[in-house]
Amino acid sequence: MPAYDPGPTLRGAIASVLRQSLSDLELLLIDDGSEEDIAPYLPSDPRLRVIRHRRNRGYAAATATGIAAATGRWVTFVDADDAIDPSYLEQMTATARRTGAAVVMAPLMTVQPDGTTGQLAWDPPAGPTGSGRDAIRRILQGRLISSQHLLLERAQLRHPRTAPNTFSDLLFLVSNLAHVDQVAYEPRALYRYSIHPGSVTGSLRESVWDLGRLPAQLELELEHAFPADEAATLLRCAQVLALTQMLHKAALEPRPTALRAEVTRWCRHRITPAVLAAAMRTGQHRSAAELLLARISPAAHRRAYRAHLRRGSTGP
Repeated sequence: MPAYDPGPTLRGAIASVLRQSLSDLELLLIDDGSEEDIAPYLPSDPRLRVIRHRRNRGYAAATATGIAAATGRWVTFVDADDAIDPSYLEQMTATARRTGAAVVMAPLMTVQPDGTTGQLAWDPPAGPTGSGRDAIRRILQGRLISSQHLLLERAQLRHPRTAPNTFSDLLFLVSNLAHVDQVAYEPRALYRYSIHPGSVTGSLRESVWDLGRLPAQLELELEHAFPADEAATLLRCAQVLALTQMLHKAALEPRPTALRAEVTRWCRHRITPAVLAAAMRTGQHRSAAELLLARISPAAHRRAYRAHLRRGSTGP
């Protein structure tokens, strides 16, 4: 569990892990150089181990520290402002044992500040399992959203060596999924993914530019995992995904700030006929329509996306 100045949400996140029906676990809390004192949020429980970075090093570094310190067979990641169902670990590990898969993915339930719940995009293959490469295709096409909130067999874990990026979870996913034969899919949404103004997902800040850099950082991983033609197609999918996510963050900024205007302008400049055509060819029809709307009228795009969230988030 990476944490950087998490505030009181940390208490609930920790409690959700320690009250799991599968009690044989270790919770590694990686305090990534927090300036606030997190001690008041920490319970006395021998299963909780705190590892502190002397300075803030980012999500990818916190992930690497946690992986290096882990000792169990299975590893999963819970953010300091999220929570997991009491049966999460039991159900995920049962799915892994039943299928023999090294990775288990499950849908993410979104929780808005007003308590509204929804579900992020979830379009797994028809059967209970699929290949790691198929999972990458679905993620980059916006058909399946997981972040790092999945179960992985520790012996199979890889940690990509890339430039720092706030959204390193996508790099982590692609790197790990490219090297596993089988991914299992648990149909129940047992992870509660909080979206609020302070979260990475729910706020517009300067780190949004890291999304624009993601496709270039993914390129080498894709070239290693796929034939050249398919790697190029998936890279275009990653570009569409990055543009869509950047526009979502801009749409959620209620004030007409300079950053919102700059991000919107940057994205609109890159919404070309070639990008829209590529989105259509790869089945990203909703993303193509959304990008076209943002290109024509950013204000209409903001209204449409906010209305979509009020109905319950289901897409990327």
